[in-house]
Amino acid sequence: MFIKRAIKGIIFSACLLGWAGISNAQSVVVPSQIIVGDDSQYNLVSAFGGTVSVTGFDPAGVRISAAQGNIRITTTTGLTASNSASSADWTGASSIAFEGTLADVNAALASLEVQGSGASVSVIAHAGYIYGTDTGSSYQLVMTEMDWPSAKADAESRSLNGVQGHLATITSQAELNAITNNLDWSNHVWLGGSDSATEGEWFWVVGPEAGTQFYSDNDPSLTTFENFRSDQPSNSIGGQHHLTMMDNGIFFDQVETRLFKYIVEYGTVYEQSASFSVTTQASVDAANLATAINSAQSDLEWGLNNYFQQKLTGHLHQAGFSQISQISIHQAYEDEAEEDLAEFLEQRIFFHKEDMAGHFEVLAKVKQAAEAGKGKIWSATGEVHHTSLKNGRENKGFSSRLNYDWHLHKKIAHRAHIGLETSGEQGGYAFQLRSQTDSISAGYGLSYQWGENLFASLHGTGWYSLTRSKYTRSAVSAKANIKTAGGSVSARMQGSYQLSADSWLDLMVAYIRAREAIQDKRIFITSPGYQSLNHIFLSEPETIRLSLEPVWRIILPPDDNNSLNQLKVMPNYRCEKMKAHSLSRKCNKGIRIDFEVRAENDENIARLYYDFEDLANGPAYEYGMALDVKF
Repeated sequence: MFIKRAIKGIIFSACLLGWAGISNAQSVVVPSQIIVGDDSQYNLVSAFGGTVSVTGFDPAGVRISAAQGNIRITTTTGLTASNSASSADWTGASSIAFEGTLADVNAALASLEVQGSGASVSVIAHAGYIYGTDTGSSYQLVMTEMDWPSAKADAESRSLNGVQGHLATITSQAELNAITNNLDWSNHVWLGGSDSATEGEWFWVVGPEAGTQFYSDNDPSLTTFENFRSDQPSNSIGGQHHLTMMDNGIFFDQVETRLFKYIVEYGTVYEQSASFSVTTQASVDAANLATAINSAQSDLEWGLNNYFQQKLTGHLHQAGFSQISQISIHQAYEDEAEEDLAEFLEQRIFFHKEDMAGHFEVLAKVKQAAEAGKGKIWSATGEVHHTSLKNGRENKGFSSRLNYDWHLHKKIAHRAHIGLETSGEQGGYAFQLRSQTDSISAGYGLSYQWGENLFASLHGTGWYSLTRSKYTRSAVSAKANIKTAGGSVSARMQGSYQLSADSWLDLMVAYIRAREAIQDKRIFITSPGYQSLNHIFLSEPETIRLSLEPVWRIILPPDDNNSLNQLKVMPNYRCEKMKAHSLSRKCNKGIRIDFEVRAENDENIARLYYDFEDLANGPAYEYGMALDVKF
């Protein structure tokens, strides 16, 4: 069976390019749900805002079934009953089937009525007598009776969607059931098996299975799947070297000159399906439904705009971090001269915790760096974070980044980087909104050194993101797929001045500008009896931030454990202009205080910190402890 699936899969793939355009045009269109007032009577589906139709099949066959209740059609012009069904069922049954031209079939579907509710109604469309199965094949019953050689030749002259046919080869009970359940005949039909080469040794002699043995009189271990009657194969009159099957699925050996119907198999599935649900509701308040839909649109606009602003703010912080790290590694390399950069060449895990009013965050970061030569460093960083707030919102994500720094021993140092990021947010509102964004980014920067203590940097990053969101509130739900592209540019200047033997003053001025633009958005809003593709208003956030950040660093006297402690006091003044729904501009003062505990070799052990800012996207407070663990 595995061989059969694999071979048929190869045929299916090889033919895909030839008929992909036709296949894509085939579809079944149904409503997602209809709500009926009285399920004891037949209800016309199209009267409840639902349309059932078929495209791409001409002629077309349709099978419709209801898990509960009955279905019927009242327009039957031009239709015929399928082999496995009766036209008597069209007036009301749990399952009906019919065939005809595409126009006649769609006219019948427009008259589709449903009695009952509480379960789904499935609609399957196919081309005439073709039925798909999980084997990856379709089957056609040919009613013209022929001898075996003529049936074989005729089957191989037929094609379906560019795939050549052959007499059916049945290699599993599932395939046997699919044929007998969907095709209806009496007496025998020809199949593609024969023992003409050696009596009692049965092989499939057509199609992808040609040359595969499936039954042996002499060696039972060679038998795979067969369904011969207990007294078969008999060859009782001689010359019975070709395979037939009765309508109950039992195999027989027959003389090739007998005249029988036959089954053609095609190595492709040729059907499409869809389903819809039927529910009962005494009445639908259209005004309330409209209000719910409008509320959903408003919720989505507010929630997604806030999410994109938060995401852009994250890119601002990343841009600022890239500037600082670029200057720092440049400066560190100058300070280290020809010595190894231990700070950058060791693998580390950073554990970071914050605990504040309604906020708890855990962050783990792994960094690995390697020096590739004088003034050249490769570094990779992976970060996982999870933040929970008391109002039920959660932020979590993963990011990775690969950096390459070079010319660090020169006045102009360069950095190139690429990164991947997955981030998400959920909860926290009167409605449930879950969003996840996958991004890929790339950027370039350079830093320049004037003299011994003055550095400047330029940095640019671009990214492309796909955001998938799900929304639920009351009876309304929505799904959104939004593609965005963005970029940031930043510049920074930093000077360091030693005030005394144990204290330094760093002066920093930074400028950052970032923007994100929507490339494509699809928002589907659904509720009982309603579904639409909505074009809600989403802003394309853009922000400019200018900051002045002096840093006062003091080395404190060693403690009893000879630890070297350092205190950093970093007051700052930042202005930010953010364009979202409306243009907002805000300038504010902030402060960051760090107390670092360092070992005798001047390496960090722990850090206590407090940080505050209140800019265009709202206030941010951060305080806690960070541990630096090396291994």
